[in-house]
This record gives sequence, structure tokens and C-alpha cells, in this order.
Amino acid sequence: SRLVKIETVITISNLLGKLISKLNENDSRSLISIISSVLRKMLIAAITDLEPDVRYHVLNSLNSNPQFNIFISLPEDLNILFMCVRDEKIELRELSAAMISRLSSTNSAYILPFIRKILMQLLTEIDIYPDLIQREKSVRLMGHLLSNASRLVNL
Repeated sequence: SRLVKIETVITISNLLGKLISKLNENDSRSLISIISSVLRKMLIAAITDLEPDVRYHVLNSLNSNPQFNIFISLPEDLNILFMCVRDEKIELRELSAAMISRLSSTNSAYILPFIRKILMQLLTEIDIYPDLIQREKSVRLMGHLLSNASRLVNL
């Protein structure tokens, strides 16, 4: 059920947050690998689950805890997050864009080319689409992408 999935996501993210806060340099690589694997599976749920609410709660739980940044800024996790920018729900697109923008300081060499590509697509959409609502969505998405990656824009 949808509510069970949402509660599972919230519980897992809370437990992982507590585990990450207690990590130290003496912890084994296998523990770090397990944490990374669980977070990757959560990201996969953010693109594969049929319920938009579940996808939103996955992204929101990963976004709300900055301790996850180091784990989800790996290229294989970022590729999954990049797919979320194409979600059918605007809230999910905006949340994933904000996450990508925030993570650009962690792994800028991998993220900034993607942000540039998306920005060019959004500028084209703004220019082409006659629908004002679609233009507004594109502009809002651009705002989220540029919120933390302002070095892409010359002011």
C-alpha cells in the first residue's frame, strides 16, 4: 500500500541518518557500502514506483538530511537523480533539480555539464512553448537548478 511504502521510506531514512551520524574512521568499508547500497535502492524507488507520493517522499527524505549528500553525489546515484528531473510531476522535477543544484558543490565536475544541458533545454522550451503554464514550470525549474549553482551564470 502507498502509506506503508511512505512510512518505510521515512523509517529507513531516519535509521540511516542515525547510523551515518555515528560513523567514524574505524568503521568498516562494508558498513559504508551497505549504507550506499540502501540509499541507491531508495533512489531507484524514486524513479520506478508507480505512486507519485512515494517517489516524492523518497526524494524529500534524501533531500532533508544533508548527511546523505556524500553518498548520493556518486555518479551512479546522480544518474538516477538526473532521471527524476524528467518525472511527470512538477513537484518531483523541482525537488530533484534542487537536490542536483545543492550537490553541485560536492561533485561539480559531474553535475555542472548536466545542469548546463538541462538549462539549454529549458531555455528552448521557454522560447518555443506558447502555453504560459508550461513556460512558468520551465522557469521555476531553472530557478531550482540555479539556486545553488550560481557560478554557471555571469551576473
